[in-house]
Amino acid sequence: MWTLLRVLVTVGLFSYVFGVLIETQDRVVLRDGTTLRGRFLNETSEGFEFRLAGTSEVREISRKDVAPGSSGLGLDVHPGFVTIVRRCQVKYLVAALFLWALCPLVAVIRWQTLNRSVGIVIPHMKAFRWNFIALFYNNVLPGMTGGDVIKAVYVARATERRTGAVVTVFLDRVIGLFALATLAAATLPFHLDNPDYRRAFYLVYGLLLAFAVGAGTLFSRRIRRRLKLGALIARLPFEGLIRTADEVMMRFRDQKKAIALAWGLSIINHVTAVSVNAICCRSLGIEGVTFGTLLVMLPTIWMISAIPISVGGWGLSEALYASSFERIGGAVGGAGAMGTRAVALSIIVRMITIAWSLIGGIYLLVGEKASPAAEVEAMDDGGGDPISEVGKDGDG
Repeated sequence: MWTLLRVLVTVGLFSYVFGVLIETQDRVVLRDGTTLRGRFLNETSEGFEFRLAGTSEVREISRKDVAPGSSGLGLDVHPGFVTIVRRCQVKYLVAALFLWALCPLVAVIRWQTLNRSVGIVIPHMKAFRWNFIALFYNNVLPGMTGGDVIKAVYVARATERRTGAVVTVFLDRVIGLFALATLAAATLPFHLDNPDYRRAFYLVYGLLLAFAVGAGTLFSRRIRRRLKLGALIARLPFEGLIRTADEVMMRFRDQKKAIALAWGLSIINHVTAVSVNAICCRSLGIEGVTFGTLLVMLPTIWMISAIPISVGGWGLSEALYASSFERIGGAVGGAGAMGTRAVALSIIVRMITIAWSLIGGIYLLVGEKASPAAEVEAMDDGGGDPISEVGKDGDG
């Protein structure tokens, strides 16, 4: 039921994005006020060949007949989504594709940093392989079974210190989200004159406050005693598993250097992802958007997109890209043009992510035992929780 609801939300968001927020057809405004919609065929220094929408008629339009842009610069010409994608500069896309490869590499180093800090040894190649399989589930087969859960099950199969290894998988994700929030928090205060960024400021700092309260409650022995967490855990289902996981988390209380290093690696990861977006902006002809602007916008967009209301964040991310970039407007022919390019940017970056995630699919086909997804899905059928089972053998 929840999966169906997310699919419906995704379809609704895409309908809103492509039906309302962006232009799917090319548009030209003439000096006499006439607006033509259709598709650009050819462009020369003298004018355009333009096929009118819904007909086979092709018009020759002189540049002299086109109205000036809204800012008085250029012409009032608005390429639609398909034309924008068709005109992208491939050399920048190739650069972005190779730069993105740093992200999974840094992510594996971060996860292994946490593992090693509490004495959990996972061979680097296995960690690398499982990380790509997790990416494959997150980006290519998005659904109820998330990539982190899949990775946790693989880890639980492969090590005797199972609960600890599973805990590091989810702690790794929390640190990544915390780094994203701190990156946004560092840039938003310089843009509080913008009401949209001001609202994002409250959201981000509220999230950081929640992180602080959660970490203080988890790691402070004094607070734990006052809240009687030990007694509370004893009354919870899967008490043995939760207690073991809690003991593993407490080990990280004395691993501040490892936590700080993991946070720093997350910042590198996020800045790399912002750089990929910046290069793709060049490819799509998005002007007037600086790297600093992307550092403000994208972390907030990514945090909201992580809310699991759509399948893999599809639709939600595109809507956020369009609405955020539209507020910049003007630089490439007005807000509508900017929003259309922003959606193209979001989808192209996703395609780059999916392209690398397919490596995980190859590992599933030729390099791994049967996928653990069926084990995870068995939880809904009363077949037991494969992660819960790992607590039964203890954790060192």
